[in-house]
Amino acid sequence: MKKIVIIFFLLNFPFLFSGCKTSDTIISILVPSGSTELGILHLHTNDKFDIQVIDGPQPLSAAFAGGSHDVIIAPVNLGALFYHQAITGGVPNKYFMLGGIGFGNFFIVTNNPSITDFHDLNNQDIVIFGEGAVSDVITSYILQESGITFSKTFVPSVTEARNRLINDPNLIVLLAEPALTITKLLPEFNDLTVFNLSEKYEILTNGIKLVQAGVFVHYRLNEYQIDFIVDAIVNNIYLINNDIIKTDEVANYLNLGLSGEQIKIITKNSNIIFKDGWHSKEAVETFLQIWLASNPNLPQILPNNDFYIAL
Repeated sequence: MKKIVIIFFLLNFPFLFSGCKTSDTIISILVPSGSTELGILHLHTNDKFDIQVIDGPQPLSAAFAGGSHDVIIAPVNLGALFYHQAITGGVPNKYFMLGGIGFGNFFIVTNNPSITDFHDLNNQDIVIFGEGAVSDVITSYILQESGITFSKTFVPSVTEARNRLINDPNLIVLLAEPALTITKLLPEFNDLTVFNLSEKYEILTNGIKLVQAGVFVHYRLNEYQIDFIVDAIVNNIYLINNDIIKTDEVANYLNLGLSGEQIKIITKNSNIIFKDGWHSKEAVETFLQIWLASNPNLPQILPNNDFYIAL
């Protein structure tokens, strides 16, 4: 009788047993350095994850194309682009959106005493990192839709934007976390004027959040691995917000040069939360429509419903 019961479960519920076999599988994750990495900070101490932290977009693009990692945390527009290339190219799509994890991390800042209100930015020059990148597109969209006329000076990175501000505190500069928090630690920038562009974006889009980063999973993962990943990410965000001592320990282990309290602030400012793919769909589509409208030469990369994983 016992043998018959086991055979019955193998035939009718094979996933129950396949899940057990895969529970100890190491899951590989590729993530950019910066605030996005904080979305999986505590996973660095979990031996079930193999995490690779990288700089720049090239390794992300190579991973999407080659399917090298189980999980890629990347800009939403990049994940949508590779989905589009697969669909239009008639080949299987490798990665699907498990969820959004970064919902807005842009700030216009200055120590200029004449800038106290958002509309004081009218007829000003703004130092923006990443010409033609999401930082440029979203900043321009928010300012234009708010009726603000402005000029732009481009720099290649947020680090360079921060350096410009430190050298001339009267400049108006676009920053992102963790550069914002690190800058405010300097005594001369304790009273920095900060305009949170995520808040402005939500006003313009009737409450839709600015989804910048997504968690993309390879189709080879099974439902147990996906659940395991989600639980780990949600638990990580909980620990950052509620266990500063443990976060301190992880930060020291990784030599981040940040305290648990600072990481909590950066995570909050970066809107590091997790929302599954299906419930991020409206935010993704709103963001991509703005992105696509910025350049008519961009491919129309709005994904189909099957791109989004529902939990």
